Amino acid sequence: MKFIGRFVFGLLVVLAGMNIFLFSYVDMTMSYLLKYGNLAVEEDRSDAFFNSTYVYYSENLLINETITGDYDFRLVAFTGSNSSENQLQVRIENKNGLEMPKDYTIRLFLEGDEKKDIPFYDTASKLWKASYIDMKSILKDQKEYKDILDLQIIEFKSVTTDGETEKVETILYDYEGTLLIDNEDMDIIGLSNENTPDMMRLLGYRKGTVHDFFKEFQGILWRNMIIFMIIVGFITWLVFFRKRKPKAQGFVPANNTPIKENLNVRAIEEVKAVDNDENRVTKK
Repeated sequence: MKFIGRFVFGLLVVLAGMNIFLFSYVDMTMSYLLKYGNLAVEEDRSDAFFNSTYVYYSENLLINETITGDYDFRLVAFTGSNSSENQLQVRIENKNGLEMPKDYTIRLFLEGDEKKDIPFYDTASKLWKASYIDMKSILKDQKEYKDILDLQIIEFKSVTTDGETEKVETILYDYEGTLLIDNEDMDIIGLSNENTPDMMRLLGYRKGTVHDFFKEFQGILWRNMIIFMIIVGFITWLVFFRKRKPKAQGFVPANNTPIKENLNVRAIEEVKAVDNDENRVTKK
């Protein structure tokens, strides 16, 4: 039983360690994007920076619009591939400070009268927000690529009328075309596996840049791993190595165990015997 317990404990430690590493990897990536994404927006080179974070990306932006009104922002959309996903990146930015409504979202319309609301990631940036959408997992249980027909930016407001509150939608942006992305243009990974970089460039795709986010932000990983190891070490000591005090047990004498007679009891009995003798003499 001890071996099984230790094996299960070791397995849980390995799984937890892997999750800590993945969490740290995402944290390092987002820290890198936050720092250098802000810098790129401020210096008007955000397209070059965000495009370059992909293995391959499309040279032609799907959307490049400046929206003015209650909220001023630049809206950008393009496709790119990383090591495992073909993504549609939707980004809003304003180098003077991005001010957006409290509740807003991306709404995609797909073939087959399907639609999906997708939030922007909270990057903690005051200059830009982005969403990285896996084009094969937009819908639940989606198994193949589907045409994306339209893209909207929707604002939600709660309006109370005659004591009743309802959510009102306002369209901040609506794509003017009838087809945003054809499903045949979505599998960039498959295309890159079949073509050389030179051929990919002729097809309209450029190769990204390797960004060494680990070098600058590796402290995040070491910090998380050290905290994790301290916790694991303490739990290991507590469960397997801490000496437990033996429980106190009452003394139960055996039948043949001689029991020492209480001296006080003997003295009391002797006094009683003397008193009894004196009483007898008095009566006589």
